[in-house]
Amino acid sequence: PYLNDKQEVTGVILTFTDVTRLKNDQLRLRALFDRLPVGAAIFDRDGNVIEANQRLSAIIALSQGGQERQQTLRTDGTEMPADELAAAQVLRTRQPVYDVQTGFSHEDGSLVWANVSAAPLPDGSVVVVTADTTGSKQSADTERSRLLERLNLAAHAAGIGIWDWDIQTGEIVWD
Repeated sequence: PYLNDKQEVTGVILTFTDVTRLKNDQLRLRALFDRLPVGAAIFDRDGNVIEANQRLSAIIALSQGGQERQQTLRTDGTEMPADELAAAQVLRTRQPVYDVQTGFSHEDGSLVWANVSAAPLPDGSVVVVTADTTGSKQSADTERSRLLERLNLAAHAAGIGIWDWDIQTGEIVWD
């Protein structure tokens, strides 16, 4: 306020800021986030999901509260401990983590495989991007099974065997 010599208010200074551009930028970023072809989320410093797009919800079956409801798996099918999840690694080390292959076992029995990457944000939170690779993994597993079957047929037809010898343990495994 403007005050005169008698400390009486004689005027006021008002400042206006046009936030239209800022609001439009926020709307544009929200639309981008929601329409990404990959799952995306932001975790707070405590590891809680504070933002997640619909694609991520579909990939990892997030509940309404934003918490995961299923078991996470390593590529060998064993359970992945919480500290191995991409977001947890970044929260612990503050370093980006790329291409963590993770399986998400849903309550309905389905299994979704994903390539998960995460990076720290300046405010201490973490952004996580999750790409569904289930189709690629199934194709690779099918091809591996097909090649193994061909190898077994060829070995059988040739009358040969295949064996492995673990030199350290002395264990020999025959086909």
